[in-house]
Amino acid sequence: MTLKRNPKCVNAKGQTPDPTLVPPDLKRCQVQPNMLSWSPFTLGPKPTPVRCTNVPHFVGVENKPAERDGRIGAMSLCGDCLVLYRKHFPPTHAKIHPIPK
Repeated sequence: MTLKRNPKCVNAKGQTPDPTLVPPDLKRCQVQPNMLSWSPFTLGPKPTPVRCTNVPHFVGVENKPAERDGRIGAMSLCGDCLVLYRKHFPPTHAKIHPIPK
């Protein structure tokens, strides 16, 4: 699976792609599982994000551009983090694609 950035594409607001948008990492899961359980109402300080170290098996691509920045994001997920993702987000949030072996 080859995921490339198309320099001619634009986001929902007609802007060119932001170079800070990180493409999916096909060698390491991009989920920060410890951040999924945190909320503003959790006691204590906000935890430091810790990225999952598993090999990903899926790529999730958002179905709609985010309201905040108008971009459609994509990230890699391992099987364990896919289960966490499905607990926290509705099925209409993103399409999940398997990474070909």
